[in-house]
Amino acid sequence: MKKLLVCLFISLSLVACRESSGTRGVAPSLSNDIEINYGAAAAFVPTPTVNLYIENSGSMDGYVLGQREFKDDILTLLTKLNHHYGMENVNVCMINNGIYQTNINADLNRFDANFRQVWGVGNNQNTNLNHIFDQVLEQTDNQTISILFSDFIYSIPSQGQTIDLLNRAKILTQNAFLSRWRQNQMLMATTIIKMNSRFDGWYFPYTGDSNRFRINMTRPYYIFIFGNQEIVHDFNQLISLSNINGFTNKFMITSENEKDPYWSVLPTSFTAGRFRPDRNESTSNHIHGISNVQLSRNGGGCSRSAPLPLTFSVAVNFSQIEAEEEYILDPNNYLVTTNNFTITSIHPIDEVSKIITQSDQKMIKNGNPTHIIILKGNSLGISNVNFYLKKEIPQWVYNSTSLDDTTLAMPEGATFGFSYLVEGIFEAYQEINREINRENKKYFECSISIN
Repeated sequence: MKKLLVCLFISLSLVACRESSGTRGVAPSLSNDIEINYGAAAAFVPTPTVNLYIENSGSMDGYVLGQREFKDDILTLLTKLNHHYGMENVNVCMINNGIYQTNINADLNRFDANFRQVWGVGNNQNTNLNHIFDQVLEQTDNQTISILFSDFIYSIPSQGQTIDLLNRAKILTQNAFLSRWRQNQMLMATTIIKMNSRFDGWYFPYTGDSNRFRINMTRPYYIFIFGNQEIVHDFNQLISLSNINGFTNKFMITSENEKDPYWSVLPTSFTAGRFRPDRNESTSNHIHGISNVQLSRNGGGCSRSAPLPLTFSVAVNFSQIEAEEEYILDPNNYLVTTNNFTITSIHPIDEVSKIITQSDQKMIKNGNPTHIIILKGNSLGISNVNFYLKKEIPQWVYNSTSLDDTTLAMPEGATFGFSYLVEGIFEAYQEINREINRENKKYFECSISIN
C-alpha cells in the first residue's frame, strides 16, 4: 500500500506538470474514483484517462470503407468506456506518423459521419509500427490507459532475408518498451487481443506497394492495451471484450510476480487409489499434503492383480490469474518439475461439479475454485509432486503468424511477422524482470507433499 501511494503521488505530480503539445497533447482528466481490489485490501485511485488510438494508414482502409465489423467493434468499446470511465475521460485519436485528436466520441449517434470525416487526417502513407509504439507509449503514464487499434503488420525493407529483417524489427519493438521503462520505471502491462473483421480493399505485402493486390475476406486485426499494471488489471475486469463479435483470443503480458491462489487436493473425487490428508499440511478448507497412500488394483480389487499408479485431482481458483481459458485448459502449458506425475487434463469446475463428492464440495466451497487439474503417476513410486502453470506466449500467437504475405495464399487468420512483434514486447518485459530481480516465469505454483 505504501508503494502504491508513493506511485500515485509521483504520477499525480507528473500529470499536474505535463503540458500539451499540439495535436499530440492528450491531456489526462482525473475525476471519479475507481476501486482496484486484488487480495485482501482495496485501493482507490483516480479514474484514469483512456486514450484510444486508431491507426489510419492506407493498409487499414479495407477495414473501414463500407459497413465493417471493425467500426462496430470500436463503437461497442467506446460505449463501454464511456459507461465505466465517463465520456469526459475518453479521448479518440487517429495515429500514423503523428497523433490527431478527434471528436468521434462527442456524439456516438453521429459515429459514422464523424469517423469518415477524420479518417484521412495526417500522413497515412508508409507508417512505421515501431514509431507508432513510441508515440503511444510516450503518452502512457500511471494514470493513462492507451488502447491501440491496428493490423499490426511490420513494415520491413523488401530487400534482404525476411527472418533477419523481422528480427531487426523485433529488436526495435523491444527497444520501444524498454525506453518507456527507462523514463520512470513504471511497471506496465500489455494486453493483446486478436479480433476479426471483413476486409475489402488493397493489401500491401512486405515486398512493396507496387505489389499490392485487392482482397475481400475476413482478416485479423488487433487491440493492444497499455498502462500501469493495476489499472490494466482493473480495465480487464471492468471491460469484457470477449463478448464483442470479432473477439478471437487474448494474451496479457506483465512484470508481476506469480500469484498465490487457493488450491486443494480433492481426497475423494477423480481418484485412483486411496489416501488421507496430511494433518501437518492441511486445514478444514484445503489439503496441501497427503499420506497413507494405498494404490488401487486391476481386476476389481483382487489382491493378486497388478497395482495402478496413483491418480488424484487438485482444485484451483484461477480467477485472479490473467490467462485465457484456452491456455489454462491445455496440459502442455504446465510443467511438472518433479517428473513423477503427468497432468492428464484440466476441467472447468462447472462442467464436472456433479462428479465432485459432497464432502469435497464442502471443503473447497470457501476457496471458490474454478478448475480441476487431474494428475496421474508415471510409475508406482510415491513422492512429492510440484507443478506450475508456465507464463509463456500462447500458441495462438504463433498460429496467427505468416512469414509470406505476397499472395492470396497466405494462411487464413494470419498476420505477417506477428509473433516477432509479440516476442519483442514479451522479451522487453523479461529484461525488466531481470533488472528488478523477478523470475516471472510462472502464473502460479503448486507443491504437494506425499508422505
